[in-house]
Amino acid sequence: MDADRRKQNDLSRANIVRAQVIFLCSTLNDENWEDKLLELKKVCPSSMRSAELPQLEEESGVEAYITKIRKFIEISAPRIFQGKNGPQDPTGLIFRLLSEEIKAIANKPTLSYRFRDALNAEQPVVFKIFDFERFCEQIGLDGLEKSVLALSLLESPKSDLQQKGISIRSPY
Repeated sequence: MDADRRKQNDLSRANIVRAQVIFLCSTLNDENWEDKLLELKKVCPSSMRSAELPQLEEESGVEAYITKIRKFIEISAPRIFQGKNGPQDPTGLIFRLLSEEIKAIANKPTLSYRFRDALNAEQPVVFKIFDFERFCEQIGLDGLEKSVLALSLLESPKSDLQQKGISIRSPY
């Protein structure tokens, strides 16, 4: 019984944090950049967080962070895959945040599974037809960073993601 209650509490906290991420992304602009950035950075892996930020991940689980990455990818998809800012990110601020987060994950191989987990979603459609090569190119990943993320894809339960991890082109 206690385990069930704890699981429900964890799920409730995760849902609250997901809603916060979605709200913060939808209200981000040049004028509130600093405040919203601080709030969004609170939802990050504990090993990437500075000491003064609250422990949101410990309270809500890693799913909140994965939700944040998914939302950043979804909002940035027009820029990444079509070369233009979309209506949800006309200034490119979310893309900038996505780039920072992905580079941070790619530079901590022990956290790269979070990238894989973010891509394991079926919805929205961007995750069904994800172009890993183009994504890495647009984010500006170097060969090592790209390789770290590709290796994480090899452990995906989705065979199409595994293939993307296998078929990366070496920059050398």
